[in-house]
Amino acid sequence: MKIDLNEIALKPVPEADIDTSVEGDELAGVNAGSFTAEKVEPFVLKCEKGVGDVFSICGNTVISGHMPCDRCLEDTPVSVEVDIDRSFPVIDDQIVEDIDDPLSALSEGVLDVCGLLAEEVLMELPVKVLCNADCKGLCPICGKNRNIVECDCDREVLDPRMQKFLDVFKEV
Repeated sequence: MKIDLNEIALKPVPEADIDTSVEGDELAGVNAGSFTAEKVEPFVLKCEKGVGDVFSICGNTVISGHMPCDRCLEDTPVSVEVDIDRSFPVIDDQIVEDIDDPLSALSEGVLDVCGLLAEEVLMELPVKVLCNADCKGLCPICGKNRNIVECDCDREVLDPRMQKFLDVFKEV
């Protein structure tokens, strides 16, 4: 979904509440990193020209999706609450994008809502995603998911530099 912010900024009362929904093929535009979006709750994007030469947009929504568990790589449901609060400079009645942000969702005064959501999701993703708190992860030897099946692999990994110390303990 794209919104022409310049059109809103040129109105006699430069403000608008835009009902926004992202569905179907547009969801692919919200994916960020290993996060795959499945549903974006409909939300209202409030756009207004503030005091001075600043145009601001704000809104909030919840985006549901999934990411791989950091231990076992199984798909894990994740919900991310996104709070949008952005300001853009207005020069000669035109909203301009931030030249310091090459990945900006704003281009020539047109806001790409999916791109904006993807930027915000990336900032809100959890650092560590686990399918459950006591996930056993993958076996480092055979690669089996230890939550599903226990393997018979020898998990004792010894540092060869410590072998002399182990020999001392065996003698005692």
